[in-house]
Amino acid sequence: MQKILRSIGAVVGLYFLLVSPTLAAPVSAPHITVELLSEKEAITSGESQYVGILFKPEAGWHIYWKNPGDSGLPPRTEWETKPRSMRVGPLEFPTPDRIPYGPLVNFGYNGEVLLLAKLSSETLTQDQVEITVKSKWLVCKDECVPGKATLELKLPVVSADAYKKVVGTHEALFKNTIREFPKTFDLKKYPQFRVTHSKKENGAGEFVINVVPENAAEKKKLESAQIFFFPEADYGIAPSATQAKRLSREQLDWIIPQKEYRPIDQLKGILKVGSRGYDVIETFKAGALNAAVASGTTTTPQGLDSSLALMLLFAFVGGLILNLMPCILPVLSIKVMELVRQGGDSKKEIQKHGVVFTLGILVSFWVLAAVLLIFRAGGSQLGWGFQLQSPVFVACLVVLFSLMGLNLMGAFEVGTRIMGVGGKLTTHRGYRGSFFTGVLTTIAATPCSAPFMGTALGFALSQSAWIVVSVLTVLALGLAFPFLVFSFYPGASRILPRPGQWMETFRQFLSFPLFATAIWLVSVLSHQAGSEGVVEALSATLVLYGVIWLWGKTNERQVPKMAKWSLMVVLTLLSVQILLSIRPSMEMRAGQAVATRGVWQPFDELKLKSALAAKKTVIIDITADWCVTCKVNESLVFENLKVKEALESDSVVALFGDWTNGDQKITEFMARYGRNSVPVYLLFKNGASEPEILPQILTPKLVLEKLGVGEAK
Repeated sequence: MQKILRSIGAVVGLYFLLVSPTLAAPVSAPHITVELLSEKEAITSGESQYVGILFKPEAGWHIYWKNPGDSGLPPRTEWETKPRSMRVGPLEFPTPDRIPYGPLVNFGYNGEVLLLAKLSSETLTQDQVEITVKSKWLVCKDECVPGKATLELKLPVVSADAYKKVVGTHEALFKNTIREFPKTFDLKKYPQFRVTHSKKENGAGEFVINVVPENAAEKKKLESAQIFFFPEADYGIAPSATQAKRLSREQLDWIIPQKEYRPIDQLKGILKVGSRGYDVIETFKAGALNAAVASGTTTTPQGLDSSLALMLLFAFVGGLILNLMPCILPVLSIKVMELVRQGGDSKKEIQKHGVVFTLGILVSFWVLAAVLLIFRAGGSQLGWGFQLQSPVFVACLVVLFSLMGLNLMGAFEVGTRIMGVGGKLTTHRGYRGSFFTGVLTTIAATPCSAPFMGTALGFALSQSAWIVVSVLTVLALGLAFPFLVFSFYPGASRILPRPGQWMETFRQFLSFPLFATAIWLVSVLSHQAGSEGVVEALSATLVLYGVIWLWGKTNERQVPKMAKWSLMVVLTLLSVQILLSIRPSMEMRAGQAVATRGVWQPFDELKLKSALAAKKTVIIDITADWCVTCKVNESLVFENLKVKEALESDSVVALFGDWTNGDQKITEFMARYGRNSVPVYLLFKNGASEPEILPQILTPKLVLEKLGVGEAK
């Protein structure tokens, strides 16, 4: 019997030895201890589970919620997994507490808190997985201390049957944390739950959360409970503002003041009733129709019609000017080559190519409109050039423009039919080349924002779907208009040079703007994803060049055709996997530039409020690394000696917002002033509550005049 018991004990001990994880040691930092934990002490294929970062601040110290309130910063994380096919979801926060500090109110956690992230996997073939997280946080009491740590955790991979028997050491902690997450209102106990938004006579706004309890007992609970609404983003709701309770016989109204009325599409946050948090997600369908344009137009239907006509005009003019912006130059070379190639064609043939090119731009803009509307319906706020906030998309553009440059240089000829350049093409292929050139023109245009265009986009993206589509369609027509007119101009075919041998040299020369664009995109990617992202993008380019090289040899018989095609498929999938694995660096996820810009300080609304209260002049530059117009202004205007001296004045505060990887607070701040694209330049003169919106193309003289200083040298 004893031998049997010893054998059972040995088996049980061996089992727990096999499933025992390599625990991440707690990291002690000033005033806080941080630890990486797992809900289960093993993992299996096809299952998901939570991992979490346990923050244990010292007594009296606290960390912050996703919206920190009047001050502070939420924790930031960057996850890495082995194998890389595993996915870690976004950081999930339990219901926060109000943390008053003098006249300010912050949102966070006064004691120990576990922040969770969902870990998911498909097929796992190895014996164990590794999870690494780089975390940054801010822990505060009377003072604030930033901290960071790298935490690691290894979990054994077990079978599905063994996984069912695994008991996590911290399972109770995870269950308690999940119970503290905000819930959806129980519609049986509260059959009515709605949110209204209105404008008061004094110009302020007011949100009212209306709750109707099922019976007197539930009503009594609401009457006696402490209630507070935590907004997830800046909706103009001051964290320190007094929220009020209004009771009637059958319902409770929770009143949340908005400092100044401004329409919003959606309100998201947590309504905390007692110790229980409830999710609040309310979409205001009519809110967009009340959006004021920068010029302060009315919201009556007649006013909306006149505003729409003006914005359509702005969109068309902005599209026209966009043709002159440097971001269009690389694809402009392809358009020029296309016209040269068509020099010997009939007038009608050139006109058809102009129409197909225009159609390529229109379809691309309609796709952009659809994506913007889909994300907006999901509660996200996006702006012009939003796709360039993704390092994966930027890396894809690096690959695309590099291969296009190699194609024009003559390194390979496979892409000639697609690009619509080179020798005589069939009608079908030529049209396809014109259409694709239109698509590339749209892609190249997204890093730029032209005068008039920003106002039109800011207006459109706060309106209904048909207005968004209308404005983007007119913008597309403005972009295509010069090429379209040139295609229909009767004398166009006569003034163009005839095709000849010189085209090969000219074609190779036109590859240099494409290579220059690829280099610029690499610099953007280095800020977004670091050196590792650059290496991955260049590796994907090399692999795809290998695919193209193999494609050019499919007619040779030294290697079986099936082997070549199989290798091409494998290499293509490998390049796609490399591109999809590129992730933002830790600094860019935090939405802050790594290096400061001299006198310029990173944008923060508290800094803005403080400077305005001191009656200082504040200039704000909302910029992005991928915005060509932004970089031109920074180089030619803000680096001007007289402008730099003016910005260093004690009476001037210069703030810059980095929108390279997207930042929800900056997006909402821009939308407040009717802008949805960069660059955005705002000037608050001598503490004025409302800014002057400066043009998107600046000059030193203009900036100095607005700042009240003499002319530039």
